[in-house]
Formats: sequence, structure tokens, C-alpha cells
Amino acid sequence: PIIPGVSIVANTGVSICAGATATFTATPINGGSSPAYQWKINGYNVGNNSNTFSTSVLSNGDQVSCELISNADCVSAYPAMSNILTMMITQNPTASNAGPDQNLCNLTTAILAANNPVIGAGSWSVVSGIANISDTLSPTTSVTGLITGSVTLRWKISNPPCTSSYDDVTISVSASPTIANAGPDQDLCNLTYATLSANTPNVGNGSWSVVNVSGVGSVTIADPLSPN
Repeated sequence: PIIPGVSIVANTGVSICAGATATFTATPINGGSSPAYQWKINGYNVGNNSNTFSTSVLSNGDQVSCELISNADCVSAYPAMSNILTMMITQNPTASNAGPDQNLCNLTTAILAANNPVIGAGSWSVVSGIANISDTLSPTTSVTGLITGSVTLRWKISNPPCTSSYDDVTISVSASPTIANAGPDQDLCNLTYATLSANTPNVGNGSWSVVNVSGVGSVTIADPLSPN
């Protein structure tokens, strides 16, 4: 007599992410020229008469198997039962939120404000720029060693084998502006104009404004952006 058999495998393996599609393939042994297939989940019939079966609605612990009916001559042990695949379903990680961008002035440290994952584990990394992350696993870690310019940090939440979720935060650090010097006070006699002599800033931009006018009339600044 001919003893038929069948074995099944999943293209994803038995560990998959919730909502992912798993395709199962049956390989017959002594199946004859036109074997029939009956796929099963937890013993209930599913799928079509095909050597493959795909689904994206598996639950954790579901058991997938396949029956094979051989049309070969002189078959015994009818029908043939496959091995059983017990599926392990992993939930998608919490959506990552790295917190708001930060604009700092003349600071070398910052505190991050990412979300604490409900599912999965989070970790920080430097995408661009210079920074030292005190605790790469803490959503609210401190960052040190910042310099003038910007640094982009990434908060990634992972729960393998699911696709990781990530979000970026940018910290921009500006240098302190040059200390303003408006020039010496001026005492004029019967003049309607004056030339100012403020310092030209090395860092930042300067601009004039009228704070107070003593006496009658008004003051017009010819070029509010020129130091003199």
C-alpha cells in the first residue's frame, strides 16, 4: 500500500505580527496526480482546495493544519494529516511620539518628552548633529553636550517581529546675542538730526526703536537696522 502524507510551513514562521498576512504551503507525499486539500484552524475547516492558504486574522495560539486526500492508487491511511503549526501573534508597538521640537538659547542640556510605550520598548538614537543621550531607554532622559546648531533625535518603539514605530524631535540651540552697546549719550545744540554709533553684533541682529521722546516733536530713525 501507498501511505500518503503532507507537511506544512508558513512563510512567516510561527511568530507574526497582528494583522500581518501569513501564507501556508502544503507539500504532499504520495498525493497522486490531483490531491485534495482541506485547511483547518483549530480543527475548523477554512480556505479552499489548494496547496496554499493565506490569512491575516489569526489569534495568538491558533493551530493551523491541513488534511490531504490522495488520489494515488492503493492508498492507505486516508486522509493524511499534516503537522500542526501553533501561531504566536505579537501586537504592534505603541505609536511613537518623540515630543515637541525645542528651541534653546545658549544651553548645552535639554530634557526630552517622548511617550512611554504601552506595547514594546523604546530607545533613543542620534539621527544627526551632536548630543549625548544620558539614558537611551528613558522617554524623558536628559541630553547633554549640545552645541550651537541643531540635533535630531529619534524615539523608536519596537516589538519584534512587528515593524518598529519611530518619531523624530529636533533641538535647535542658538548662541546668546552680542551684548548691545548703543553708543555714548549725545548733547546737541539746535540740531534736528544725529548720527548714532552702536556696536555691530557678531551674533544676532540689531535694530533701533524709540523708547522715549522728551520735548515737542517726534523722532524718525532713518535705518532701524543700521548701528550708525
